[in-house]
Amino acid sequence: MPQTLLEWVKRAQTDSGERPGVSTSEARRVKELERKVKELRRANEILKLASAFFAQAELDRRLKVSNGMDAPTRSGNFVPKWRCYFNHLNREGRPS
Repeated sequence: MPQTLLEWVKRAQTDSGERPGVSTSEARRVKELERKVKELRRANEILKLASAFFAQAELDRRLKVSNGMDAPTRSGNFVPKWRCYFNHLNREGRPS
């Protein structure tokens, strides 16, 4: 019992600044920040995996779409090849 009382006194002295060391509130804050960092790292890992998944799905989609059916534009969107052909015709229907 006296040992526990001594620890409480030491903690109170540290918290009041009489004794060097990390105060209880600082230790609590550090623990909370470490928990948040862990949570953010976990969320970041999930977002990285999701990003890779959707990037691969987009590549797969573009490969399927561009196999003879559509053509890419400068913006990366795909338009039907017949529209690309007609965009190059002038008003008289001749290639420009």
